[in-house]
Amino acid sequence: MTRTLTGEAGSPRDKGVAYAEDVLAVHKVFTDAQAADADLLELRKEIRHHRDKRSEYEQAIIDREIEITDRERSAHPESSEAALSRHLKVVLRRDDTLKKIRVNQSAITQDLHLLEDMAGDKERQIRMLTARMEQLGGLLNY
Repeated sequence: MTRTLTGEAGSPRDKGVAYAEDVLAVHKVFTDAQAADADLLELRKEIRHHRDKRSEYEQAIIDREIEITDRERSAHPESSEAALSRHLKVVLRRDDTLKKIRVNQSAITQDLHLLEDMAGDKERQIRMLTARMEQLGGLLNY
């Protein structure tokens, strides 16, 4: 004869606990929710890091464009505003440093979108697990 929580084999309490654990998987739902919450926390840290990196790249792009604009204005002081504007468009598109910064910014932005999607999936998973725990709580109280 097996010993149970109450000391009696097959008592109603033990049958209820066995049903809650084996059939309803109450603790599994709870531990799954905790794991999803921990994953979400890590994803949010990565999202913050990627947002910071994206901001750094955006600032680097602005700084490089200003640097090029100043250099070109100095090199072509006689040019009209319209001519200089057309010239700057070409120079900005051809600048290798600016191209590299834009490629890096694009990669970070793509990674950021992926991380945000993953975080949204984790949030939905947590909502579903929370709803399941509430449902299980109602079943166990019944």
